[in-house]
Amino acid sequence: MLPYIDRFPGVVDLHDYSIWGLYRLLARSYGERRAIQERFAQEYPHASAKVWENEAELSALDLLDYPMTKLIVKRSKLTIVHSEWLRTHLRDEVGPSAQIERVPLGVDTSMVTAPRPSPADLRRKYHLPASAFVIASVGVMNRLKRLPVVLEAFREFRRINPHAYLVFVGPADRLVLRSLVQLAAQGGVKHCVRVLGHRPLPEMFEVIAMADVCVNLRNPTMGESSATLVQILAMGKPVLVTPLGQYTEFPDDVCWKVRPDRHEKADLVNYWTFLSQHPEIAMQLGENAKRFVAEWGYANIASQIEELLFSVADSMRLHA
Repeated sequence: MLPYIDRFPGVVDLHDYSIWGLYRLLARSYGERRAIQERFAQEYPHASAKVWENEAELSALDLLDYPMTKLIVKRSKLTIVHSEWLRTHLRDEVGPSAQIERVPLGVDTSMVTAPRPSPADLRRKYHLPASAFVIASVGVMNRLKRLPVVLEAFREFRRINPHAYLVFVGPADRLVLRSLVQLAAQGGVKHCVRVLGHRPLPEMFEVIAMADVCVNLRNPTMGESSATLVQILAMGKPVLVTPLGQYTEFPDDVCWKVRPDRHEKADLVNYWTFLSQHPEIAMQLGENAKRFVAEWGYANIASQIEELLFSVADSMRLHA
């Protein structure tokens, strides 16, 4: 889409604050290094574009210091984002004249309300004990999701709750998957960790439905919003997140915050322990979560986007 966004300015839905990684992929694997080097020089005249000639120097750059979204936003008639955090950062980056609107990520309510077996029956389907305390990580398994730390914390938690099981579902980065399998084996918890991989959407919702608590950590963040997070909230499940980027916008009575870095593992263990011992609190968190995203169904979100599209089209006709 990048060349079309430049040549035919219109409405852009920007999911991430930083798409630096996309440009790096284009430079490294698709022969576009010179064009991207020129674009980088346009966006960041104070920085040396020669960094694109050295992979080691590129690796040392901070993704959020050089998001490479400024020109996209400046050239577009309107940019739609999914968090106030992203809207604020783009305004700081581009200037107050940028046309930016926030529309929440939508929730697939048909999947939320679809009939499915009870949690106990679902656990049997996925070869878990009906009485298990199930922790689920749902979505793409990549290095940003802090999954090795989740697994290390789970190993400690299982000493406290021997009925705990950890389930990963979603497409996996090969290196992350390998490290998780090794960690589970080395930590003696391989028998109570399930790595289900990429599953059809109904099965992803089954895993959420049978979970007692979900984990959705991100560190570092590229300023993205999480579609799996809003689906988890809509399913009424307690979920633990990292208080970075968009996730700072979710109230503490909707999802609990896991402090990054040295506090991360201890926070995970403490939260899981508390929620396993106080199911009434977990249930209340889930109810709060459902209410928080109650108006985020696809129909409502589509109406908001439609209104913005017509507004931009009307403005373009007036200035034609």
